[in-house]
Amino acid sequence: MRVVIAHPHDPSSPTEGGSLRYAFELSRHLTERGVYVTLLGAKSGKKLSGDVKLHFVSVANVWDHWCIYLLKLAFKIPFMQIPRSAVIHTCRLDFMLPFVVLYPGNPKVVTSDEPLHDTRLKHYRFFSLIEFIYHITEMWSLKWKIDRLITDCRTAKEYYEQRYPWVKAKLKVISTSGVDPSKFRPMDKMQMKEKFGFSKNKVVMFVGRLAKVKNIDFLIRSFVLVKRLIPNAKLVIVGRGECQLELKQLVRKLNLDDDVAFAGEIHPYKVPEILNCAEVFALCSITEGSPTVVREALACGVPVVSTNVGDINQVVKNRIIGSIVDKDEIKFADALIRFLNLNESERRKVEEECVEASKEFSLEEVFEKVLTLYKSILNARAKIRNSDEL
Repeated sequence: MRVVIAHPHDPSSPTEGGSLRYAFELSRHLTERGVYVTLLGAKSGKKLSGDVKLHFVSVANVWDHWCIYLLKLAFKIPFMQIPRSAVIHTCRLDFMLPFVVLYPGNPKVVTSDEPLHDTRLKHYRFFSLIEFIYHITEMWSLKWKIDRLITDCRTAKEYYEQRYPWVKAKLKVISTSGVDPSKFRPMDKMQMKEKFGFSKNKVVMFVGRLAKVKNIDFLIRSFVLVKRLIPNAKLVIVGRGECQLELKQLVRKLNLDDDVAFAGEIHPYKVPEILNCAEVFALCSITEGSPTVVREALACGVPVVSTNVGDINQVVKNRIIGSIVDKDEIKFADALIRFLNLNESERRKVEEECVEASKEFSLEEVFEKVLTLYKSILNARAKIRNSDEL
């Protein structure tokens, strides 16, 4: 089997989350299963690690806007030798469009959360200008050109089913978040805290992209209320992004310089270690699909406080392992404080429950479902060809 995955990920720097991490982990898992994978990604200039064994083709640069990647992809693929039997998989519907035009006969799979979300947030003044054209293209692609549509969150599933009722036959709900339990597991909390310099603190942690959609300014303002009741509390923000300077200015304005630590980008191998420093993990995004980091936190025995986004309510299923809170700073702070104030026996009980809940989301289980989906598409096409020949 051959699979072509198109997404602007750089496999030399597997530090990003979301769809970038999904594309990388899917590519790696399929390769380990003997599937020949071509990743049409983006380059940063770094050398590929020796343990990354896949066919990588650089389409754009990692700093290019998504629309630049799309344009470069459209110019690149006409000159590629993609077999007619190769499954083409993209993690956005718009990235599939060049393949729809240039490789109409290939099996096609799209993984999608809320359509047009990034465009709506970043270019809202122009959204109405492109919305009509986009939806015409979306309908045409979904009805005639795409074999399966994978989604992992309630909002996306409802969007597609309400807008295109006939798409239910093609819609497959598969989580895009998987956890490797051999890496993400409880570790000695005090040892990890000493390693990262948080031995005197009760830690609230965020790990992710420092972007508007993550709503980190809300978390910082909520943390002000936490700090009033728990003097040794510390907010640790792990990640990088376009809002970093703005967030640091907010921290300075609120006199939290000593209480909020910006840890920057952490290598994936160290993410389990820094997660184990936390008493509680915080997610306060405006919107999400199926955030992997929530499952990773649970696998490390760390409870989660989150706004009600994506499939969070399918992951945080009880108040022992976390709280789902309204977008209200006081309520969010109260939920954080509850977990920061657990005694030792309560903390151990929470840790055990978190780890148990995370077992449902192993990487192997998630990606085996995708591989099974590929095989079902290829088998269905083979049956049609055989019947036509008869």
